[in-house]
Amino acid sequence: MTMDNIKESKEYKLAKEWEMAVNSFSFNPKRFAAAIPDMHPTLQQSLYRLFKECIIVMAG
Repeated sequence: MTMDNIKESKEYKLAKEWEMAVNSFSFNPKRFAAAIPDMHPTLQQSLYRLFKECIIVMAG
């Protein structure tokens, strides 16, 4: 998949859902963070890889 058609990807759609969630006044980052330890360890690793990639993209 090229970056030209990124808007058709599941990742783009998830990013837009994330955008709406964190834009809500009721979104609580501490509650979100508290939910992470309940995830399966492999999924936690995937989440941290996602966070890392977000930081790399934003820093670029």
